[in-house]
Amino acid sequence: MNRFKKFFNSLFFEFNILFAVFYLLYVFANIKLNMINIVSAAAFILICCDFIYAASYKTKNTPIQIVLTAILFIINFASNYIAGLSAYTLDKNYIGIISIILIFVINAVFIYVNEKKQCKRLEINKKAAIVLYTAGILFLLSILIVGMISLFAKTPVNTNTVNLALLFIVLCSAVLGLLISLSGSFTSKNALFFAVVMFILAVVPFSVLQLSVVYDINQANIVFADMNVEPDKNMRKLPYSVADEFIGVETNGFEIKREVVYYTSDKGVDKGLSLRYDMYLPENSSKDTSVLVNIHGSGGDKDTGNYAHRNKYFAGRGYAVFDLQIGDWNESNTGFTEDMYSSENMLFHIDKFFEHLSNHNDENLNLSSVFITGVSMGGGLAGKYAYSYDNHLNDYGIVLKGIIPVYPGYSPDSEGIDNYLNYVDGDSVPTMIVMGVSDCIVRTETVTETLNAFEGAGNHNCYALEISYAGHGSDSLMTGRTNQMIMYYAERFMENFK
Repeated sequence: MNRFKKFFNSLFFEFNILFAVFYLLYVFANIKLNMINIVSAAAFILICCDFIYAASYKTKNTPIQIVLTAILFIINFASNYIAGLSAYTLDKNYIGIISIILIFVINAVFIYVNEKKQCKRLEINKKAAIVLYTAGILFLLSILIVGMISLFAKTPVNTNTVNLALLFIVLCSAVLGLLISLSGSFTSKNALFFAVVMFILAVVPFSVLQLSVVYDINQANIVFADMNVEPDKNMRKLPYSVADEFIGVETNGFEIKREVVYYTSDKGVDKGLSLRYDMYLPENSSKDTSVLVNIHGSGGDKDTGNYAHRNKYFAGRGYAVFDLQIGDWNESNTGFTEDMYSSENMLFHIDKFFEHLSNHNDENLNLSSVFITGVSMGGGLAGKYAYSYDNHLNDYGIVLKGIIPVYPGYSPDSEGIDNYLNYVDGDSVPTMIVMGVSDCIVRTETVTETLNAFEGAGNHNCYALEISYAGHGSDSLMTGRTNQMIMYYAERFMENFK
């Protein structure tokens, strides 16, 4: 038995060291292989196992080990959210990289220490143990509810709910590990049940998501198969990487010019309104630099509320990205006023931006290669502006090469400008529409309707990226699978048509 225990300890020690080295090589040696996802998934499972392993020792080191591991995981998770802010412009997410590597390093250290010397055992009385086990049952129940809702219920942000569920599971695993250790009864049936259920609830949702990613990528590769794009060194090598969920997606090679005024009004419904944009300008921009215009949704403004991480990513890949403010959200600071909240007003603002861009192209950008993207309402406005709105792009000397509506709102109505798909014809601009299958805010049927409209017009330049278990706003996490897949296929879409 002792020989088996020593072998098990040695194996755990070596695995932790191995995965610490793996992440170092992944980040700094730029190793990007298809096996990365399998290895990274195994790394996540090892983190779960480290909690159970620590609890099994019941030594004075156990609480420190569990708490440190949980804190580092929280830091890693939070740092990847912070990377979505435009103000966070580090080349690499070093905070996330260091924290994920330290998780494996500290666990390896504790395993080594516990193996080399006998540590003092923890003891606790029976009444306290009953209280702790009761709390543990409640924790497990909450994990079960959150995990199952994430996978099977339609929620506005389904994918992010799963990400948060995984975080909660790790935190609860830390608490349960402490409970088990302090109660001094890991060998009891109840403690073993806690450990097993904790492990299953962490791994099952993660595994289901990974299988769905494989399916989504296979489907997307079929849809985008006719794009003969030769990937350059700056493009993402994989549609999705589990490792990138932990260590981040690198963004560099750009500067941000903020709060540039492009429109002011002294009359009409928007009297007194002043609209601005932020520009993400790539290094060494020139007359060959294509333009990407980003339109925010109805739930926020430009910048933080409009997925700044994608702006940074594409700017670092050579696109001049304009993050546009439309309507009067920022002016009222409480959302749109009723008079301003209309397609006509916001489309007018978009058109005024292009007029401004035409007259103030100080960076000498390539206005013959322009793309529009937008989320939710912004995606719907992109479709309207491209298909049905009487825009003045020709007058401005601007050529729209394609649009990328992401879970577009303002789905087609029965009349008026909202019925924009009726205007699709053989000359309509190429379109890449993105939709989460579990979106319950906008109509997922818009994907089929858009594809049918293009097919009916004899236009074959419409591409759909549909993502399983993804809801509205599921791309708000910079490193999440939804955003990774959008970046991968969008950069190929734009490269193909620019």
